Amino acid sequence: MKTILRHLGLARGVSDSIDRLALNVEEQVFWREMLPIVVSNGGYGMIYLPKVDQEKGATGKDSLAVKGKRYEIEEVAEYVLVGMDGPNESYRHIFTSGGRYLFSLVCYGGEDLDVSTVLQVLEGNVAQLAN
Repeated sequence: MKTILRHLGLARGVSDSIDRLALNVEEQVFWREMLPIVVSNGGYGMIYLPKVDQEKGATGKDSLAVKGKRYEIEEVAEYVLVGMDGPNESYRHIFTSGGRYLFSLVCYGGEDLDVSTVLQVLEGNVAQLAN
C-alpha cells in the first residue's frame, strides 16, 4: 500500500513507517459531515448500505442497512484526530477543533499511530498548513 500511494504521488514519506497524505475532495466533504457525528457519538459513525436480499442475492434500491463503525478519537489542544488501528497499519485524519481538515497520516508495520507522533508531524508542518 505504501509503495502504491507514493508511486501515485498521493503520499509523502514522513519516516520509514509513516506517510502523510491528503484526502480527495469527496472524502473531505464526507468527513466534514461525519466528524461532528463521530465526535458526539464517542467514536461511532453510521454507514448506510443497500440491503441485500439473501434469497435473490440482489440489493434493494429502496431499503438501507445500517452498520456502525468505531473510530479512535483523540482531542488534543486545538486538534481532533480520528482514525483506526489495524493489524498492519493505522491511520489518523487530523482536523482543527473547528472541523477544518488538515491532512492524514498512515503508519505501517503493525504499530499504532500515537498522539505524540501525530503532534510531532503536525508541529513540523504548521508553516506549510498556514499557506
